Amino acid sequence: MIGEGGLASCESDRTADCLASVQCAPFQRLKRAVSKLGEKESWAVITSALLKLGRLTAEIDPGQARNLARVAISTAGRVDHPEIARRSFLVEAECLAGDSSRRLRRLRAAERSFVRAGRHLAAGCDVGERAYFLVTLSNLREDQERDEEALALRARAARLYGALGEIDSQATVLSSIAALEMSRAETDEAVTTLVDILALIDRGLGGLLALGAAVSFATLKSVSSCGIPEAIALLERVRARYPDLAGSEEMAALHLLEGRILTFGTRPDLAETQLRTAFRWFLKLDLLHDASVASLGLAVLFLYRERGEELRVSVEETIGVLLARVLPEGVREVLSAFREAARAGRATITLAHALMRYFEQSEGNPNLKFIPPVPRPGRGR
Repeated sequence: MIGEGGLASCESDRTADCLASVQCAPFQRLKRAVSKLGEKESWAVITSALLKLGRLTAEIDPGQARNLARVAISTAGRVDHPEIARRSFLVEAECLAGDSSRRLRRLRAAERSFVRAGRHLAAGCDVGERAYFLVTLSNLREDQERDEEALALRARAARLYGALGEIDSQATVLSSIAALEMSRAETDEAVTTLVDILALIDRGLGGLLALGAAVSFATLKSVSSCGIPEAIALLERVRARYPDLAGSEEMAALHLLEGRILTFGTRPDLAETQLRTAFRWFLKLDLLHDASVASLGLAVLFLYRERGEELRVSVEETIGVLLARVLPEGVREVLSAFREAARAGRATITLAHALMRYFEQSEGNPNLKFIPPVPRPGRGR
């Protein structure tokens, strides 16, 4: 973007720091503060700073991001630069306003912002702003349930970011394509998109994006037994490629997935190592729902291998540690129930899997109630 590139980045950062003290102010106060700042700073630097703050704020406070975008639209008109620079600022500001309105569920207002952005874009602007327009408009189209348009817009944005050499931005857009494809149950298409992301590793793809794509790819491939070797090989390759991310949430998720895939294979020792590593790191990161899933993953491994004593020891150790933490009441209740089942010899793989699904869902819905699975006659597991 203009504000992050060729236009005095240090000045923009300094101005952003000045604006930070008033960025949460009501619109009129913010506008007055910006006007006063214009007496000593260039309008290009001010507009750049407003947009930078707006994009950082959009997810957590879309209302304030929209105010920042509205002020940026007015300051962009004062920019004393070539016309293409002014238009690029206006495109980005209208896109930020549209994206903020979308997040506020004001879809008609968002549409109007993108129409205005489109007019500026048609007259010519920088490639980075064109890509940002495509990405933010695609998010609106997805919210409008116009999925085909959203996918097409994101594909165009990914190509633009690729042409600019902005690998992480390209991968981020491709990830949003894969997510939408998976939501539409287009598994083959999602796998192809994830392969495109992973192909960017040799071009300097950021580790967190690589790990996320690897976990998603391996999850989809492991559904089929013939895809498990490929999934495991990929997880090991990515883990070795980004050793500096050891201990991160993303790497812990990779360990967890690999352990779960290996549980029913020929390397139970490696499965156990991966699951214990995942549990340890999730616990250290205070991600207790994920740590609970890793704990139950170990339980499934020992149940499947009929290693009853190791099951009981593992449950006492891992669930005992979790119960010593502050937990939502529902989580504490089902962990305690599983520990009692293990002590009494009544724990089953079916129960463990049901609890794992509960933990994966209850993090986003603390009021979710656990529904015990119905036992199947004649099946001990």
